[in-house]
Amino acid sequence: MNKIAGTKRRVILDYVKEFLAAVVVAAFMFVYWMAMLLLFSLLLMNLWHTSIDQILRLAIIFTIASGIIYVTNRIYRSGHKPGKRRGKFR
Repeated sequence: MNKIAGTKRRVILDYVKEFLAAVVVAAFMFVYWMAMLLLFSLLLMNLWHTSIDQILRLAIIFTIASGIIYVTNRIYRSGHKPGKRRGKFR
């Protein structure tokens, strides 16, 4: 195996690991949002009349929004080194 093939394989494995990490984080985000919405519906029982279908839809929407924020944050951090400042204020 030559050096280029090994580097290409390592890059592909890094992308696969990043994708699987994003899927795991999204699953935890869904569980978090579902638990929070169920708790809110219990605490606000007299004010917020909701069904489990509505809570499920809201949890999916919040998970998608959180996932987009997570992925964009990961992309931003991969391009910038920590501690490196840019701009005129140094």
